[in-house]
Amino acid sequence: MGTDDWRNIYWLGAILYGLSTLVVIFTFPETAFDRTRRRCFEVGTTALAKDALSSKKSYVQSLAISNGPFTNENLLTIFLRPFGAILLPAVAWATMVFSVTVGFLVAITSNFGVALGDAPYNFNTLQLGLCFISAGIGALLAAPMGGWLGDKITTIATRKNGGIREPEMRLPAIIPHIIIAPFALVLYGVGIEHGLHWICPAFAFALFNLSTVAATNIAMMYAIEVYKPIAGEIVVAVVGLKGVIGFGLSFGTNLWVDSQGYQNAFGQMAAIAGVFLAAVLIFMRWGKSIRLASFQWRAVQWTKWHADRDYPSAGAENHKVALSDVKIDE
Repeated sequence: MGTDDWRNIYWLGAILYGLSTLVVIFTFPETAFDRTRRRCFEVGTTALAKDALSSKKSYVQSLAISNGPFTNENLLTIFLRPFGAILLPAVAWATMVFSVTVGFLVAITSNFGVALGDAPYNFNTLQLGLCFISAGIGALLAAPMGGWLGDKITTIATRKNGGIREPEMRLPAIIPHIIIAPFALVLYGVGIEHGLHWICPAFAFALFNLSTVAATNIAMMYAIEVYKPIAGEIVVAVVGLKGVIGFGLSFGTNLWVDSQGYQNAFGQMAAIAGVFLAAVLIFMRWGKSIRLASFQWRAVQWTKWHADRDYPSAGAENHKVALSDVKIDE
């Protein structure tokens, strides 16, 4: 490869991101709507709720940058809410799952070239790049594990629970990754430390990426389902803090490896990842009582959302909805 060829991958990335942005702008319709613009009318003795009729927007009108406010909340409240939301247990746990998995995935990717570029592997740039195909395969396999499997488990549990769905019903889908993620990190460290066949670290890379994609999806969906009306702020809180913590975990990877060795360093990473993934067992057992109690904590009272952020709340302009206000069948 020439001396400037490495720059081409960044140009390719810029082009792909640009095309993706255009696709989102021109093909993703706005699905939000003002929930307060609902009216009730009666047909016989049956009361029905119907969205206020409005003229259908043209395609050009649908491309407008703003479609007006959808809530009576002020912008400052919405801006500050993620800082309080991070204190909620479900959100804090989802953040740590994101942080340790993505952080240690970055640790592997930043170390991969160093580890396999040296003896006994002596991989060139092309060979190192091809090894990343394994991570892509892991991500593809993770898609049904993080999505379809969680939905299937939730559906079965809902039927057994008399049709009453709880957010915690999704969590068993993350249990396999309590084993897979730490095993992948240990396999990577041991493989590099003892100079095992290159398939060993490549397979570990695929396994850990599989767990990263699946576990983060399940954890995020759980946090969103618990606090659905403020889903946007939850995503901001999780992704924002994840970036900070994940950077801290991955920044000193090579120094960590130099001081501890591959086997010990990645073994320690495996222990950290295992602890936070295993915390899912707490939420599976006590998640419902934790989420109901936590939203009454004085420290997060101001994160409660306005009634127009919730689906059954049309017309209650001055009411603050807390999680305890929602009727839950025991």
